[in-house]
Amino acid sequence: FAPVASPDGRFIAFVRGDINPVFREEYRGSSNRDIWLFDTKTKKYSKLIGFETNDINPQWIDSKTILFLSSNSGRYNIYKIKIDDTGKAIGKPEQLTNFKDHSIRYLSVSSDGSTLVFERAKNIYLSKTSEIKPTVVDIKIGADDRFDPIEFKTLSNNLTEYTVSPNGKYFAFTVRGEIFVKEADKEKNRSVNLSNSPYNDNSVAWLSDTTLVFTSDREDNNFDLYLVKSADKSQPNLFKSLKHEIIRITNTKGDETNPVISNDGKKIAYVRGTDTKQFVVADISADGKLSNEKILLEGWASPQSVTFSPDNKWLAYSLDDLYFNEEVYIQPVDNSQQPVNVSMHPRGDSNPFWSADGSKLGFLSSRSGNNSITGGLSFTRDVWFVWLKKEDWEKTKSDWEEKEPTTSQEKKDDKSKDASKKDEQKVKPIQIDFENIHYRLVQVTNFPGDESNLVISKDGETFFYVGNSSTAKGGRDLYSVKWDGKELKELTKGGSNPNNVSMDKEGKYLYFTKTGGSLNRYEIKTDKSESLPYSAKIKIDYAAERKQIFDEAWRTIRDGFYDPKFHGKDWNELKKKYEELCMIASTPNDFRDMFNNMLGELNSSHMGFNAADRVETQKDATGIL
Repeated sequence: FAPVASPDGRFIAFVRGDINPVFREEYRGSSNRDIWLFDTKTKKYSKLIGFETNDINPQWIDSKTILFLSSNSGRYNIYKIKIDDTGKAIGKPEQLTNFKDHSIRYLSVSSDGSTLVFERAKNIYLSKTSEIKPTVVDIKIGADDRFDPIEFKTLSNNLTEYTVSPNGKYFAFTVRGEIFVKEADKEKNRSVNLSNSPYNDNSVAWLSDTTLVFTSDREDNNFDLYLVKSADKSQPNLFKSLKHEIIRITNTKGDETNPVISNDGKKIAYVRGTDTKQFVVADISADGKLSNEKILLEGWASPQSVTFSPDNKWLAYSLDDLYFNEEVYIQPVDNSQQPVNVSMHPRGDSNPFWSADGSKLGFLSSRSGNNSITGGLSFTRDVWFVWLKKEDWEKTKSDWEEKEPTTSQEKKDDKSKDASKKDEQKVKPIQIDFENIHYRLVQVTNFPGDESNLVISKDGETFFYVGNSSTAKGGRDLYSVKWDGKELKELTKGGSNPNNVSMDKEGKYLYFTKTGGSLNRYEIKTDKSESLPYSAKIKIDYAAERKQIFDEAWRTIRDGFYDPKFHGKDWNELKKKYEELCMIASTPNDFRDMFNNMLGELNSSHMGFNAADRVETQKDATGIL
């Protein structure tokens, strides 16, 4: 790539190799980029003599002289090399510049070969090619911003997460790192912005029908737990209130992330820390005060898909072991005993989900997946569950068939009970027989492709999941199946690609998102799907967002880089060096390049930052008719 023809047209210089990123300046090895020549006369290719580091950006001064950039000195500087009539290099490359702090970028030579120009840090430099003495070009352009620095937008997609309120009347969701609340009504799309900030607010969870808990990096440059509630004592409803109050719950040096609220709203589980992670459970009051904290786990890996049991006495989660194999565990909330591995298999198990009746713990497993083409192993997942009680596992098919009429009658009796009495009923404690529990596993599905988004009906009889669509090639749809693998039914059609599936507390609806960030729900009884539109009004301060993105990305490396010595570099000093350059970037692409230059100083593989650029020009909105 980057081909450029010599003035006489005989040779074409170009760069070959793209495995090693340009911004990794100190890399030396076989994956470096080199400059090659193509001889248009002989039709032959030849590698131009260079260095073990990246050599890029060839430019011709004349038909026998090439300038190029190389990171041989540790930073990209300009080098010159001459060639003979056959394209063979004469001597070794000559270094023409010797910048040691910031590299040269985007070298370009005038068509007559007399002048060169390049970018370095925040300046543009100019020099004659006959004698390299770069001087900063004093550029003053009296122009408006290319884009509006602040925009007000109304978004109806791009939802990244959501959660339904305990009473099922509202749902909270996030768009662009801001939290909104909306009525769960297909006819109404008005949404209330609870964040109104450029910070990254996420992992939202309902503490009650009037209070939300979430994580944010709005203070002290790390994620903490926060609570948002109405600031109007006469109107506690988050959606209806015109005033909201955000309260900081935790204040530690490490991050607090992934909050999960118990079904009764009295306990919270979350992860604390960055390098060493603590899995914490605590009591939480209605106003967000934490007490009776217990550390259930501590280690390099953090629990995933954490979920409280229906009686709030147990936690289920998946966790990687030292071989990066994910297993499903059950652990008491009071930390009275060690976690129990209920999946016990060298293939991955994840996404546990309790049945509300307390009989089963469902999960996804790749233990039985096979590649249908090669016959080898495949890590596609199937739906499995474990019987929590030994007596349920020991029942025969006849036993379950005999129970069905009784179960049906019990359901009828339950419906006839007064609603208020129903609310007063205490949740029955769940019985878990841990002895040989990993032997009581049942496979529910065994289909081609990958199953995901497992949810179990309130009575524990029906499993809902997302699998390959039978009506649209390459698409995915929502399915239901009985726990014994019977009565398979495709609930959505045409490859609707549902994701983030959840069930409301009453077990009436399945909520899910679609590609693009729309929210939908499926009513189980009527077998009907409907869209739940929303209108999210946000203020986008691009400069403030850019600062938040820089801080979060920088501390991600600070807290997660595998070498605590950062390959001999001072990560704090690198922040000082590059932060201003990132902040004055006029486009996301320039921001990306500056941040990647900072990452490149660590000289580490498999690293990079990417961001989508805005449109080339902004449409003007005027009042002209």
